This record gives sequence, structure tokens and C-alpha cells, in this order.
Amino acid sequence: MTAKSEDTKRRLVQAAIDTISSEGIAKVSARSIAVRAGLAQGLVFYHFGTVTDLIGQACLEATRARIDRYAERFDAVDSLTELVDLADRLHREERAAGTVAVLGQILAAAQVDPALA
Repeated sequence: MTAKSEDTKRRLVQAAIDTISSEGIAKVSARSIAVRAGLAQGLVFYHFGTVTDLIGQACLEATRARIDRYAERFDAVDSLTELVDLADRLHREERAAGTVAVLGQILAAAQVDPALA
């Protein structure tokens, strides 16, 4: 895959997350994602096949990034108290970043769209 294609996919993934975060899952469409990414709507389908597949890929990539980002912090935990403290800090960080809201939107959508479950 070319660097341009990788950049396009990265922009679409980020735009999907940003759209869910700011507008909610009900407002997510190929058009809304493409507009936010500054790309042609057809690129959503070219690179991901469906909007649902793009959302799924966005969730996977966001989750992997968080696992990578937090692995060292979890490795440094030596007690239950430290684990609880870390979990509290991470939850506050994720709420501030809007990640908890995105997760809530995805969970709600999964109730009616088995492809997101």
C-alpha cells in the first residue's frame, strides 16, 4: 500500500472517531466522515467497503493505541491499591479525551447493528 493510501486510511479512521465523538453514532455516514477528513466520500467504500467496517477498524486501531500507550503504566503496578489508582487516572484521562463517550456510542449502536457487536 502506498504512503498516500495509508494517509487516506488514517485520516478516515480519525475522522470516524471524531464524528462519533462530536456528533454521535446516529450522525455517522460516509459523507460526514469524508467531509471531516477532507476527502471524497467514495474513498470510505474504496478503503473499507462499508461505514460499519470503517467504524470497526477505527475501534480496533484506537484500542491498540491505548493498549500500547498504557502497557508500561500497567507494568509498573505492584499492588491492588496502585492498580485502582491507575484505573481511576486512566478513566479520567479517557473521559477528558472523549473516548468514553465514543465507547458508549459504539455500545449503543451494537445493540441494533450486529456487525458492530
